[in-house]
Amino acid sequence: MSRGVMIFAHDQEQLELAQECSRRVHKYLGLEVCLVTNLRIFHHSDPRFEYVRSYELVTAYSKHFGYEMSPFDETLILDPTYMIMNPKTPLNLLFAEGSSEFKIGMKVQDLMGNVIDDYIHPNSIKNVSSAVIYFKRSPLAEKIFLLSGAVSENWNFFSKQFRVKERTNDALFAIAFHLVMGQVNPTFREVYRIPFPILMLRDVERDKIKALDEDQAYIVYDAVDCKRAIVLHQTDFLSSEPENLLNMLRQYNQRETA
Repeated sequence: MSRGVMIFAHDQEQLELAQECSRRVHKYLGLEVCLVTNLRIFHHSDPRFEYVRSYELVTAYSKHFGYEMSPFDETLILDPTYMIMNPKTPLNLLFAEGSSEFKIGMKVQDLMGNVIDDYIHPNSIKNVSSAVIYFKRSPLAEKIFLLSGAVSENWNFFSKQFRVKERTNDALFAIAFHLVMGQVNPTFREVYRIPFPILMLRDVERDKIKALDEDQAYIVYDAVDCKRAIVLHQTDFLSSEPENLLNMLRQYNQRETA
Protein backbone atom coordinates (compact mmCIF):
# COMPACT_ATOMS: atom_id res chain seq x y z
CA MET A 1 0.00 0.00 0.00
CA SER A 2 1.55 3.31 -1.10
CA ARG A 3 1.85 6.23 1.32
CA GLY A 4 2.70 9.83 0.64
CA VAL A 5 2.17 13.51 1.34
CA MET A 6 0.32 16.11 -0.75
CA ILE A 7 1.05 19.83 -0.59
CA PHE A 8 -1.10 22.48 -2.30
CA ALA A 9 0.56 25.71 -3.48
CA HIS A 10 -1.46 28.37 -5.29
CA ASP A 11 1.15 31.14 -5.61
CA GLN A 12 4.92 31.65 -5.73
CA GLU A 13 5.23 32.24 -1.99
CA GLN A 14 3.32 29.04 -1.23
CA LEU A 15 5.48 27.14 -3.72
CA GLU A 16 8.69 28.18 -1.98
CA LEU A 17 7.25 27.11 1.36
CA ALA A 18 6.09 23.82 -0.19
CA GLN A 19 9.66 23.11 -1.28
CA GLU A 20 10.87 23.47 2.31
CA CYS A 21 7.94 21.46 3.64
CA SER A 22 8.76 18.70 1.15
CA ARG A 23 12.41 18.64 2.27
CA ARG A 24 11.29 18.13 5.84
CA VAL A 25 8.79 15.43 4.83
CA HIS A 26 11.60 13.50 3.13
CA LYS A 27 13.90 13.95 6.13
CA TYR A 28 11.50 13.25 8.99
CA LEU A 29 8.78 11.05 7.46
CA GLY A 30 10.66 9.38 4.63
CA LEU A 31 7.65 9.65 2.32
CA GLU A 32 7.17 10.70 -1.30
CA VAL A 33 5.58 14.09 -1.95
CA CYS A 34 3.00 15.16 -4.50
CA LEU A 35 2.77 18.88 -5.27
CA VAL A 36 -0.56 20.27 -6.46
CA THR A 37 -0.06 23.71 -7.93
CA ASN A 38 -1.22 26.32 -10.38
CA LEU A 39 0.13 26.08 -13.92
CA ARG A 40 1.02 29.76 -13.87
CA ILE A 41 3.72 29.35 -11.20
CA PHE A 42 5.18 25.95 -12.06
CA HIS A 43 6.76 25.37 -15.45
CA HIS A 44 9.52 22.83 -14.82
CA SER A 45 10.34 19.63 -13.00
CA ASP A 46 11.59 19.82 -9.42
CA PRO A 47 13.51 16.97 -7.75
CA ARG A 48 11.95 17.91 -4.40
CA PHE A 49 8.64 16.45 -5.57
CA GLU A 50 8.13 12.89 -6.81
CA TYR A 51 4.77 13.84 -8.33
CA VAL A 52 3.42 17.14 -9.66
CA ARG A 53 -0.21 17.90 -10.47
CA SER A 54 -0.50 21.24 -12.27
CA TYR A 55 -3.92 22.74 -12.93
CA GLU A 56 -5.12 26.26 -13.65
CA LEU A 57 -8.00 25.77 -11.19
CA VAL A 58 -5.81 25.46 -8.09
CA THR A 59 -6.67 28.28 -5.67
CA ALA A 60 -6.36 28.97 -1.95
CA TYR A 61 -9.35 26.68 -1.29
CA SER A 62 -8.72 23.70 -3.59
CA LYS A 63 -8.00 20.90 -1.12
CA HIS A 64 -11.29 19.24 -2.04
CA PHE A 65 -9.43 18.01 -5.16
CA GLY A 66 -7.12 16.00 -2.89
CA TYR A 67 -8.87 12.65 -3.20
CA GLU A 68 -8.96 12.56 -7.00
CA MET A 69 -5.46 14.01 -7.44
CA SER A 70 -3.60 11.85 -4.94
CA PRO A 71 -1.34 9.13 -6.41
CA PHE A 72 -1.25 7.30 -3.05
CA ASP A 73 -3.40 4.73 -1.24
CA GLU A 74 -2.82 6.56 2.05
CA THR A 75 -2.40 10.31 1.83
CA LEU A 76 -1.41 13.03 4.27
CA ILE A 77 -2.28 16.55 3.11
CA LEU A 78 -0.16 19.26 4.73
CA ASP A 79 -0.26 23.03 4.50
CA PRO A 80 3.01 24.37 3.09
CA THR A 81 3.26 26.46 6.28
CA TYR A 82 3.28 23.33 8.46
CA MET A 83 6.84 22.92 9.73
CA ILE A 84 7.99 19.46 10.78
CA MET A 85 10.69 20.06 13.39
CA ASN A 86 10.93 16.70 15.11
CA PRO A 87 12.37 13.32 14.02
CA LYS A 88 9.64 11.81 16.21
CA THR A 89 6.92 13.99 14.70
CA PRO A 90 3.40 13.02 15.82
CA LEU A 91 2.41 12.89 12.15
CA ASN A 92 3.69 9.29 12.20
CA LEU A 93 0.70 8.41 14.40
CA LEU A 94 -1.63 8.93 11.45
CA PHE A 95 -0.20 5.94 9.60
CA ALA A 96 -0.59 3.60 12.56
CA GLU A 97 -2.21 0.24 11.91
CA GLY A 98 -5.94 0.34 12.43
CA SER A 99 -6.22 4.08 11.80
CA SER A 100 -9.61 5.26 10.54
CA GLU A 101 -10.06 6.03 6.85
CA PHE A 102 -10.30 9.79 7.39
CA LYS A 103 -8.84 12.15 9.98
CA ILE A 104 -8.75 15.93 10.14
CA GLY A 105 -7.53 18.50 12.64
CA MET A 106 -10.20 19.42 15.19
CA LYS A 107 -8.11 21.05 17.91
CA VAL A 108 -5.85 24.03 17.16
CA GLN A 109 -4.01 25.74 20.00
CA ASP A 110 -1.90 28.86 20.36
CA LEU A 111 1.39 29.05 22.25
CA MET A 112 -0.43 29.45 25.56
CA GLY A 113 -2.65 26.41 25.00
CA ASN A 114 -5.77 28.41 24.13
CA VAL A 115 -8.11 26.79 21.60
CA ILE A 116 -8.38 28.77 18.35
CA ASP A 117 -11.59 29.12 16.29
CA ASP A 118 -13.49 26.23 17.84
CA TYR A 119 -16.58 27.09 15.75
CA ILE A 120 -16.86 28.47 12.22
CA HIS A 121 -19.38 30.95 13.69
CA PRO A 122 -20.49 31.45 17.32
CA ASN A 123 -23.95 30.12 16.43
CA SER A 124 -22.92 27.51 13.90
CA ILE A 125 -21.03 24.20 13.71
CA LYS A 126 -17.69 22.97 15.02
CA ASN A 127 -14.69 24.07 13.00
CA VAL A 128 -11.89 21.85 11.65
CA SER A 129 -8.32 22.52 10.55
CA SER A 130 -7.52 21.41 7.01
CA ALA A 131 -3.81 22.08 7.67
CA VAL A 132 -3.49 18.35 8.39
CA ILE A 133 -5.78 15.84 6.65
CA TYR A 134 -5.20 12.09 6.50
CA PHE A 135 -7.24 9.70 4.38
CA LYS A 136 -7.24 6.23 2.91
CA ARG A 137 -8.88 5.27 -0.36
CA SER A 138 -12.39 4.55 0.91
CA PRO A 139 -16.05 5.44 0.25
CA LEU A 140 -16.17 7.66 3.35
CA ALA A 141 -13.11 9.73 2.43
CA GLU A 142 -14.29 10.07 -1.16
CA LYS A 143 -17.70 11.26 0.03
CA ILE A 144 -16.22 13.95 2.29
CA PHE A 145 -13.96 15.30 -0.45
CA LEU A 146 -16.71 15.27 -3.07
CA LEU A 147 -19.09 17.01 -0.72
CA SER A 148 -16.54 19.68 0.21
CA GLY A 149 -16.18 20.35 -3.52
CA ALA A 150 -19.96 20.64 -3.85
CA VAL A 151 -20.00 23.10 -0.93
CA SER A 152 -17.37 25.19 -2.72
CA GLU A 153 -19.34 25.21 -5.99
CA ASN A 154 -22.48 26.29 -4.13
CA TRP A 155 -20.80 28.61 -1.68
CA ASN A 156 -23.43 31.35 -1.76
CA PHE A 157 -26.04 28.92 -0.47
CA PHE A 158 -23.91 27.14 2.14
CA SER A 159 -22.30 30.31 3.50
CA LYS A 160 -25.74 31.63 4.41
CA GLN A 161 -26.92 28.33 5.86
CA PHE A 162 -23.89 28.01 8.13
CA ARG A 163 -23.31 31.73 8.79
CA VAL A 164 -19.76 31.91 7.50
CA LYS A 165 -18.53 34.62 5.14
CA GLU A 166 -15.07 33.61 3.98
CA ARG A 167 -14.62 30.55 1.77
CA THR A 168 -11.65 28.62 3.16
CA ASN A 169 -10.54 25.01 3.13
CA ASP A 170 -11.39 24.84 6.83
CA ALA A 171 -14.97 26.01 6.23
CA LEU A 172 -15.50 23.70 3.26
CA PHE A 173 -14.39 20.60 5.16
CA ALA A 174 -16.18 21.63 8.37
CA ILE A 175 -19.47 21.86 6.49
CA ALA A 176 -18.84 18.67 4.49
CA PHE A 177 -17.87 16.74 7.64
CA HIS A 178 -21.01 18.00 9.38
CA LEU A 179 -23.25 16.99 6.45
CA VAL A 180 -21.74 13.51 6.25
CA MET A 181 -21.59 12.83 9.99
CA GLY A 182 -24.39 15.00 11.36
CA GLN A 183 -24.27 16.37 14.89
CA VAL A 184 -22.45 13.34 16.23
CA ASN A 185 -21.48 12.96 19.87
CA PRO A 186 -17.94 13.92 20.96
CA THR A 187 -16.85 10.30 21.38
CA PHE A 188 -17.71 9.53 17.77
CA ARG A 189 -15.95 12.66 16.53
CA GLU A 190 -12.78 11.48 18.26
CA VAL A 191 -12.50 8.62 15.73
CA TYR A 192 -11.96 11.15 12.93
CA ARG A 193 -9.88 13.70 14.85
CA ILE A 194 -6.15 14.12 14.32
CA PRO A 195 -4.91 12.53 17.61
CA PHE A 196 -2.87 15.55 18.70
CA PRO A 197 -3.46 19.32 18.89
CA ILE A 198 -2.07 21.46 16.08
CA LEU A 199 0.14 24.26 17.40
CA MET A 200 -0.51 27.45 15.46
CA LEU A 201 1.36 30.76 15.44
CA ARG A 202 -1.59 33.11 15.19
CA ASP A 203 -0.26 36.25 13.54
CA VAL A 204 2.97 38.12 12.97
CA GLU A 205 2.17 40.81 15.55
CA ARG A 206 1.45 38.32 18.32
CA ASP A 207 3.70 35.34 17.50
CA LYS A 208 6.63 36.75 15.58
CA ILE A 209 9.29 34.24 14.54
CA LYS A 210 12.66 35.87 15.21
CA ALA A 211 14.90 33.01 14.10
CA LEU A 212 14.60 29.48 12.78
CA ASP A 213 16.94 26.50 12.85
CA GLU A 214 16.48 22.94 11.63
CA ASP A 215 14.68 21.82 14.77
CA GLN A 216 14.09 25.03 16.76
CA ALA A 217 11.99 28.16 16.33
CA TYR A 218 12.63 31.30 18.38
CA ILE A 219 9.43 33.26 18.87
CA VAL A 220 8.45 36.46 20.63
CA TYR A 221 4.97 36.01 22.07
CA ASP A 222 3.29 39.38 22.52
CA ALA A 223 -0.14 39.57 24.13
CA VAL A 224 -2.00 42.15 26.19
CA ASP A 225 -1.00 40.63 29.51
CA CYS A 226 2.43 39.23 28.75
CA LYS A 227 5.42 39.37 26.43
CA ARG A 228 7.97 36.63 26.47
CA ALA A 229 10.53 34.80 24.36
CA ILE A 230 9.61 31.20 23.57
CA VAL A 231 11.81 28.49 22.10
CA LEU A 232 10.02 25.66 20.33
CA HIS A 233 12.47 22.76 20.39
CA GLN A 234 11.60 19.80 18.17
CA THR A 235 7.99 20.94 18.14
CA ASP A 236 5.99 20.94 14.92
CA PHE A 237 3.99 24.08 14.29
CA LEU A 238 1.70 25.77 11.78
CA SER A 239 2.17 29.41 10.83
CA SER A 240 -0.68 31.69 9.79
CA GLU A 241 1.82 34.25 8.47
CA PRO A 242 3.62 32.73 5.46
CA GLU A 243 5.64 35.89 4.76
CA ASN A 244 7.24 35.91 8.21
CA LEU A 245 7.93 32.16 8.03
CA LEU A 246 9.41 32.44 4.55
CA ASN A 247 11.77 35.26 5.56
CA MET A 248 13.06 33.19 8.48
CA LEU A 249 13.52 30.12 6.25
CA ARG A 250 15.49 32.18 3.74
CA GLN A 251 17.77 33.48 6.46
CA TYR A 252 18.28 29.95 7.80
CA ASN A 253 19.10 28.59 4.33
CA GLN A 254 21.55 31.42 3.72
CA ARG A 255 23.38 30.57 6.94
CA GLU A 256 23.51 26.88 6.00
CA THR A 257 24.95 27.57 2.53
CA ALA A 258 27.42 30.26 3.65
